[in-house]
Amino acid sequence: MMDRALRGETTYLIPLTAEDLEDQLTDPGRTASRYDLKGALEAPDEHMSKILEIKLMKMNEAPELAIFSTYFLIAALEDHEILGTIGYKGAPDEDGTIEVGYGIRRKFREKGYMTDALKVFTAFGLTLPGAKKIIACTNKDNAASIRVLEKSGYKRIYTAPDLYVWRYPAEDQDDEAATA
Repeated sequence: MMDRALRGETTYLIPLTAEDLEDQLTDPGRTASRYDLKGALEAPDEHMSKILEIKLMKMNEAPELAIFSTYFLIAALEDHEILGTIGYKGAPDEDGTIEVGYGIRRKFREKGYMTDALKVFTAFGLTLPGAKKIIACTNKDNAASIRVLEKSGYKRIYTAPDLYVWRYPAEDQDDEAATA
């Protein structure tokens, strides 16, 4: 398990297999047991179940791109408690952009875990084939997520009526080339 994990200062991230994602739909505790972790994610609601089913379908259709379709469990280094999940929302587009999404269990919010996990996941993402930049979207009223992105080095690049779009690296390489 740990040989596949990404390690931060306070967290480690475990890429979930197709079997793990299937377990999240039926018995989230099974994945925790498989990796000898404490706690478990909540059973998915209808919306999250659909997302998991789509991720599974994408993993099965293109196993070589599974890293861009799966979730990673976020666990605490100290006690191996499951904190939340993080994942990409697809393979890089033609500009080399991938989008990240994440969530953390309520009792672990505002403790720095998500910032640690996002920094590790961002650095890892930029090593993947075709990935040049990472974006994230947050609701304008999600102050905690905004702080996580700011602390992780993301820059707000776009404002829509109800959300912000963020980018890492903060300066787009194409922007720098255009001004050089």
